[in-house]
Amino acid sequence: MPLKMWRLGLVTCAVLVATPPLAADGEVFTISGVAVDETAEDTRLARMQALRSALQIAWSDLARRLVRGDPEAILDQEGATLDTLVQGLEFDDEKMSAGRYQAVISVRFQADAVLEILGRSGVSHLDTPGPVVVVLPVLQSGPQLVLWEDSNVWLSAWQRSSGGNSAVELIVPVGDLQDISLIDAAGALSQDWNLLAPLVSRHRADGVLIAHARKDEDALRQRLTWIDENGAIPVLMARNVPQTWPMETLGRAVEASRTGIDEHWAAMALAPAGPTVSVFADIPVASLEEWVDVRDRLESAPALQAVVPLLVSTTRIRARLLYTGTREDLLFRMRRAGLDVDAQAGLLTIVKQ
Repeated sequence: MPLKMWRLGLVTCAVLVATPPLAADGEVFTISGVAVDETAEDTRLARMQALRSALQIAWSDLARRLVRGDPEAILDQEGATLDTLVQGLEFDDEKMSAGRYQAVISVRFQADAVLEILGRSGVSHLDTPGPVVVVLPVLQSGPQLVLWEDSNVWLSAWQRSSGGNSAVELIVPVGDLQDISLIDAAGALSQDWNLLAPLVSRHRADGVLIAHARKDEDALRQRLTWIDENGAIPVLMARNVPQTWPMETLGRAVEASRTGIDEHWAAMALAPAGPTVSVFADIPVASLEEWVDVRDRLESAPALQAVVPLLVSTTRIRARLLYTGTREDLLFRMRRAGLDVDAQAGLLTIVKQ
């Protein structure tokens, strides 16, 4: 449906006057870097067409990142409805000439309004947009490591993969001079966030996926590690995804990896439903820092509502965990967060993997 131009104009004027810089917080969903280039009878009409296009593109991207399955179920929104979902716009690199408008636009949507539409649609969805992650496919043959080199067939396979409808947006760099200057294969495998952060910033991403493939005769053995400013977590692949692939099936290996990454993210991000239940847990710790790390991992699981310490000693924490969903769901999500759980009897014992 065509967007109502007068309504969009009102929203745009309000945004230009009142909107603060776009921020990443729990109240908004932001799609950044929407490039538009429109021509019309005059510059004003070209600009309005560009804004309409930016909203449609941003809504499509947001739907793709939120919906588990076919996003077509929510894409076809009335123009006026789509307009009311917008909380703010931010403009970069604006260029205007006779009958032409170019810009890079960031669109901030209202989280509550978006989630209401998703709820009414009945589609399975995430409660927060999937992250943007830069993929670094490192190929190892014996002691030799390659990343940007032409001989890295693993990088080529990732670059050829389109990705399709994925909750996690994966960016595979082209390996230009700036990429090469920012990180090499050894730096990627070091998992040092200080080395990786400049590449993440360049590609406007949230983290890095190290896709380390070790060449073993005629097969590749892959290990996926998700790294952000909070640390590194191995991506646990589904059991039906093979761990060894012949060289001629690299494309299928990449697609299996993408599926595993999406499943990993969905397991961590999908909010379970049901009543709040409590369980007691023992958490052996060697230091305060270890306890803080375990607590942060616990709280990263959407199923867990609260961690309440009851008894604290220098070697062990007894805590009460409040969670939503089934016990099996809680255990699954804790293991996805890098925690080993012994669930014998009624008391959980939780340690880092």
